[in-house]
Amino acid sequence: MYDAEVAHNLAVQRRKNKKPYKFNKNIEISIKNLLSGTPLDKQYSPEQIVGVLKKENIATMSHEWIYQYTYQDKKNGGKLYENLRQKRKYRKKGY
Repeated sequence: MYDAEVAHNLAVQRRKNKKPYKFNKNIEISIKNLLSGTPLDKQYSPEQIVGVLKKENIATMSHEWIYQYTYQDKKNGGKLYENLRQKRKYRKKGY
Protein backbone atom coordinates (compact mmCIF):
# COMPACT_ATOMS: atom_id res chain seq x y z
CA MET A 1 0.00 0.00 0.00
CA TYR A 2 1.26 3.44 -0.92
CA ASP A 3 1.86 5.95 1.82
CA ALA A 4 2.72 9.47 0.71
CA GLU A 5 4.50 10.38 3.94
CA VAL A 6 6.75 7.31 3.81
CA ALA A 7 7.55 7.97 0.14
CA HIS A 8 8.40 11.59 0.93
CA ASN A 9 10.69 10.58 3.79
CA LEU A 10 12.49 8.08 1.54
CA ALA A 11 12.94 10.73 -1.15
CA VAL A 12 14.38 13.20 1.37
CA GLN A 13 16.73 10.53 2.66
CA ARG A 14 17.94 9.72 -0.89
CA ARG A 15 18.67 13.41 -1.49
CA LYS A 16 20.74 13.59 1.68
CA ASN A 17 22.78 10.51 0.73
CA LYS A 18 23.52 11.78 -2.78
CA LYS A 19 27.22 12.29 -3.35
CA PRO A 20 28.19 15.66 -4.77
CA TYR A 21 29.62 15.55 -8.26
CA LYS A 22 33.31 16.31 -8.35
CA PHE A 23 34.06 18.52 -11.32
CA ASN A 24 37.69 19.41 -11.77
CA LYS A 25 39.87 21.07 -14.39
CA ASN A 26 40.95 17.75 -15.92
CA ILE A 27 37.35 16.84 -16.72
CA GLU A 28 36.66 20.33 -18.03
CA ILE A 29 39.71 20.24 -20.31
CA SER A 30 38.89 16.79 -21.64
CA ILE A 31 35.28 17.81 -22.37
CA LYS A 32 36.42 20.94 -24.20
CA ASN A 33 39.01 19.02 -26.22
CA LEU A 34 36.61 16.26 -27.22
CA LEU A 35 33.79 18.66 -28.03
CA SER A 36 35.80 21.15 -30.06
CA GLY A 37 38.21 18.66 -31.59
CA THR A 38 41.17 19.61 -33.70
CA PRO A 39 41.51 19.55 -37.47
CA LEU A 40 43.00 16.04 -37.26
CA ASP A 41 40.52 14.73 -34.69
CA LYS A 42 36.80 14.44 -35.09
CA GLN A 43 34.33 16.35 -32.98
CA TYR A 44 32.41 14.25 -30.48
CA SER A 45 28.81 14.67 -29.47
CA PRO A 46 28.02 14.89 -25.73
CA GLU A 47 26.73 11.31 -25.86
CA GLN A 48 30.03 10.13 -27.35
CA ILE A 49 32.02 12.17 -24.82
CA VAL A 50 30.28 10.35 -21.97
CA GLY A 51 31.20 7.04 -23.58
CA VAL A 52 34.85 8.03 -24.04
CA LEU A 53 35.17 9.28 -20.46
CA LYS A 54 33.58 6.10 -19.10
CA LYS A 55 35.91 3.96 -21.20
CA GLU A 56 38.94 5.86 -19.84
CA ASN A 57 37.52 5.75 -16.27
CA ILE A 58 37.83 9.52 -15.95
CA ALA A 59 34.32 10.39 -14.79
CA THR A 60 30.71 9.35 -14.93
CA MET A 61 28.21 11.98 -15.97
CA SER A 62 25.23 12.33 -18.25
CA HIS A 63 25.15 13.82 -21.71
CA GLU A 64 22.52 16.26 -20.48
CA TRP A 65 25.04 17.61 -17.97
CA ILE A 66 27.45 18.36 -20.84
CA TYR A 67 24.70 20.18 -22.72
CA GLN A 68 23.95 22.25 -19.62
CA TYR A 69 27.65 22.99 -19.22
CA THR A 70 27.94 24.24 -22.80
CA TYR A 71 24.86 26.46 -22.50
CA GLN A 72 26.16 27.86 -19.21
CA ASP A 73 29.41 28.62 -21.03
CA LYS A 74 27.35 30.43 -23.70
CA LYS A 75 25.69 32.57 -21.01
CA ASN A 76 29.12 33.49 -19.70
CA GLY A 77 30.26 34.61 -23.15
CA GLY A 78 32.00 31.43 -24.25
CA LYS A 79 31.83 29.86 -27.69
CA LEU A 80 31.77 26.19 -26.71
CA TYR A 81 28.13 25.84 -27.83
CA GLU A 82 29.17 26.45 -31.46
CA ASN A 83 30.78 23.01 -31.51
CA LEU A 84 27.52 21.17 -30.84
CA ARG A 85 26.25 19.27 -33.85
CA GLN A 86 22.66 20.43 -33.53
CA LYS A 87 21.07 23.63 -32.36
CA ARG A 88 19.05 23.77 -29.18
CA LYS A 89 15.35 23.00 -29.51
CA TYR A 90 13.01 25.66 -28.27
CA ARG A 91 9.50 24.69 -27.35
CA LYS A 92 6.48 26.47 -28.76
CA LYS A 93 3.32 27.09 -26.84
CA GLY A 94 0.60 24.70 -27.84
CA TYR A 95 -2.13 27.24 -28.47
